[in-house]
Amino acid sequence: MAASGSGKMNLVKEVISVNGLPTAVSKVLPQNNIEKHVIVLIPGNPGLVEFYDVFITTLFDTLCGQVPVYAISHAGKCNLV
Repeated sequence: MAASGSGKMNLVKEVISVNGLPTAVSKVLPQNNIEKHVIVLIPGNPGLVEFYDVFITTLFDTLCGQVPVYAISHAGKCNLV
């Protein structure tokens, strides 16, 4: 788990399996369970979420930390393994 710059939340990075392929997920979650809305970012080619970590943490901060933000790589496009 890598901490973001604001100190209020954490950018969490994990690898999940999608059809047997390693797939990276970056997520920033509110401290309380307010999940009426969720933002999911799916990157374009080459499908690596690492390029979007600053963007998703900035988006989370802009939304006052109230909306979970997820970014998921294309299956098999994972630099975290």
